[in-house]
Amino acid sequence: MTAAHDGWELVTFADTLNMATGIGDNSPQREPNNITADEMQPKSFEWMRARTAKAKLDVAFSAGKYPWGPGEVVRYNTIHTFVLAAALDGFLKRQVGPQAHLWDTVVADVFQPIGIFHAPMIHTQEADGGRGIPHLAHGLYPTIDDLAKLTALLQHGGRHQGQQLLSATKLAEALYKTTAMGLPNSIKNPFGEGRYHLSFWSVPYRTAHGCVFQIPFMMGGYGNLVGLLPNGISAFRFADGANYDVDTMVLAGEALRPFPCPSEPGEVPRERQPLSASDVRAALPSHAFYADHWHISLEAGGVPYGARQDELDVGRWHITPAGQFCLQWHVWDGRRERCYVVYRDGETFELSVPDRWRKVVIRRSLEQY
Repeated sequence: MTAAHDGWELVTFADTLNMATGIGDNSPQREPNNITADEMQPKSFEWMRARTAKAKLDVAFSAGKYPWGPGEVVRYNTIHTFVLAAALDGFLKRQVGPQAHLWDTVVADVFQPIGIFHAPMIHTQEADGGRGIPHLAHGLYPTIDDLAKLTALLQHGGRHQGQQLLSATKLAEALYKTTAMGLPNSIKNPFGEGRYHLSFWSVPYRTAHGCVFQIPFMMGGYGNLVGLLPNGISAFRFADGANYDVDTMVLAGEALRPFPCPSEPGEVPRERQPLSASDVRAALPSHAFYADHWHISLEAGGVPYGARQDELDVGRWHITPAGQFCLQWHVWDGRRERCYVVYRDGETFELSVPDRWRKVVIRRSLEQY
């Protein structure tokens, strides 16, 4: 089974791990890059409802191809991880024999040697009662003890009790310890832009001494996070509040043990000064602002109007005496109120969460209403 186009022909295992297959139906422009354009779309729900491997692959191969080829642009798509699982299972069967099974091999070669003896994984449900294919995209239910063992294996370069269980070379690349840095994922913080490479997200970080790191982490739905810090500490957070900020985990880990500087520290940038309350009141109300994939207009009375793709929302905004701009949507962002300090560069404004790395960059329309 395959697609009706040739878009998959040059896609490699690595391209799929990098979420850079060049396959998809939405947002066919590179910039600004909407990395989740094909995630949680109607096709995603159709794929979830499909039970057999064939039905799931039929959904996967019904997608079109983008103007670019594989390995060029990150577009996160859970469906493509399942395509990888099916390809790996087929490859294993060709190498070892038809009796081989992908998940059995993972358990026998990696999990059991490090002490994980029960690791449930969701598989497809085949009409003939066969084993099916592991989803890999989701459906693993690890315990804290399991994660501690897995992250210890990763932190030690894939080696356990003198035995090399994982490729040290590929693992070093996946954990951003080589010059291979993957592709930008459009998630920015005050230190730069995040990357995505071989199934690992990463966040840039610069210490107070000017040491620069690209810190790898794993991210699951609704806020499950596993960070692999450069000092050998691993940090976990399991939640369902759709909070994906890893900054507190990084800072807590650094407080326990300093990060070893990989090279000569660079220059520490001069601290910027945010706008005062009066400056924010003069700059934001009664204007429209544009970000990469949405826009917002701020009524002087305290009501914001937002639009992104085919979604609309309203909410409330206010400015604190300290100058923080606070925004709460009625539907978006889980109805959380977020307060930001505001920095300005011409008609571009950066909204940064105090003591956090999250920031939103918006550009002001020149038309005032």
